[in-house]
Formats: sequence, C-alpha cells, structure tokens
Amino acid sequence: MAPVSPDWSALSWLFDPAERCACCDQPGETLLSLAYSGPDVFPGPHQNQPNAALPAARTDILTEDFCVMDKYRFVRAMIELPLQGRPELMLIGVWGTLSQTNFARYVDLSDARQTHLLPAMNSWLSNAVPPGTPLPVACQMQARDDSGLRPLLLVQDQGPLMAWQQDGLTPADLALLLRAYGHTDARLG
Repeated sequence: MAPVSPDWSALSWLFDPAERCACCDQPGETLLSLAYSGPDVFPGPHQNQPNAALPAARTDILTEDFCVMDKYRFVRAMIELPLQGRPELMLIGVWGTLSQTNFARYVDLSDARQTHLLPAMNSWLSNAVPPGTPLPVACQMQARDDSGLRPLLLVQDQGPLMAWQQDGLTPADLALLLRAYGHTDARLG
C-alpha cells in the first residue's frame, strides 16, 4: 500500500507566488527559506562583514559565511527539510561549528570553490531550530560541489529535527515551525 500524501490544501497559499503572509506581507513562498544572521552564542550585533575581513581579524568576527568567537569557529550552512508529498524544501540558513583545523581547511578551500574535496566533518548546530530548542545538536557538515552552495548540516541527534530532515515536514509541522519563527498568519492554524 502506497503512503498517503498529506493534505496541503490549508497551506496551499504558501506555494502560490501571488499570495502574501498576513503578518509580514512577504510572498508565501519566501517563508520556506529562513535564515539566522549568526550563531546564537555570538554576542552581536549581527552585522556581517565581508569574508575578506576574516584573515586580518584580531578579535571576534562575523562575516558573510564565517564566524570566529574566542576559540570557537563557525561556518554558515543549510538545513534542508523536505515537505512530505511535495517537491519543495524548507531551507533554514544556520551556523555550525567546526574544529579549528577543519575550519582552517574549509576557509582555505572556499575561495577556490573546492570545499567539496573535504569529507563530512563533525559539527554542532549553533542555532535553536525551532527557536527555544536546546542546543547543541550534533551534526555532520557536508560540503557540496564547487557551485558555491553552502554546506549542508545533517542532524545526528535523535529528535524532531532529525525526524523532519529524514521523513519530511507534514503541514502541521511546517505551520508549527513558521509560528515558532513569529509568523501569525491565521491560515497557519
């Protein structure tokens, strides 16, 4: 027996470019791509500097793709969450840690767009997904091909985030996530 696809009709507005979120006036489809501006532990402000500022930094720094804070190193990454029965993905831009050695290797290879040569690396998710979720969450950071795409974080800790990444979001899961990120559109239930 084939699995039954969830009923997305109540959230169909999210997939219609003409529809907008009532609370933020953003096109519904843009709500499927959320991002954190820096690691949750970065004391802020989260004003990202250009990546070129990283080598000269003498103190904590947050760039477009990298963050150095004391002895900790972070890389901007992506978590992809499939939607059950739909071709779209929910994309969440997050930050993951790397060891100082792996961070240095990643930075060295990033300008040449050769990070895909790196193996999967141990990482800790450094943003609460959804907000309020306990940290840290063990992950593997997987660099992608040389297209300049940010690396993927593959969740290793058992829990809702790992289940969502493996099994996909249901309409109720997606609505829960969007509400957790502050969207109050009544159509989210």
